[in-house]
Amino acid sequence: MNIKKLNRYGILGGFILIFLASLHFYRSYQAGSPRWFYLVMACGMGIILYNTLFGKRSSKK
Repeated sequence: MNIKKLNRYGILGGFILIFLASLHFYRSYQAGSPRWFYLVMACGMGIILYNTLFGKRSSKK
């Protein structure tokens, strides 16, 4: 597989992880015992995706 395709799969997987972790946190919050780990994990993955999509690119010389 080429690198660009793997990068796209990784980004898609990151968004799926954010969605599932946020959903699990929301459901546990509604049940009365919030699991904060899932919210922290979703925020951390959001930071990683932000840096992957909008971070500085290394310039090749």
